[in-house]
Amino acid sequence: MRTGHSHIMRAWWKRLATQPHGWTILYLGDHAVLEKIIGAAFSRGFGAVEIPHPALICAVADHDVLSGRGCRADTSQLRRVRELNIPCLDPEQALAWLAELDKTDHLASA
Repeated sequence: MRTGHSHIMRAWWKRLATQPHGWTILYLGDHAVLEKIIGAAFSRGFGAVEIPHPALICAVADHDVLSGRGCRADTSQLRRVRELNIPCLDPEQALAWLAELDKTDHLASA
């Protein structure tokens, strides 16, 4: 996990926890690769969206998208996510973040 990642997600979650669309995540890349993360997030009450918006909790992108080898649509959406200053996690970071939520047992303190 990157240094400061946990701090960024805590601050982001606290900012968005009270907003109506704050329980959504954007998934970019091969959904078969992201299937475990999508299921884990869904079971914790997070929804999925297809278009980046300022109230996203985060985006999760597979390694192809993050390295610039993804399809044009995913690359464009990743660019928009970054313009909105929304955290974008790779699959390993996303699983670690979701596990951290389980440890705290309270999303607002994650």
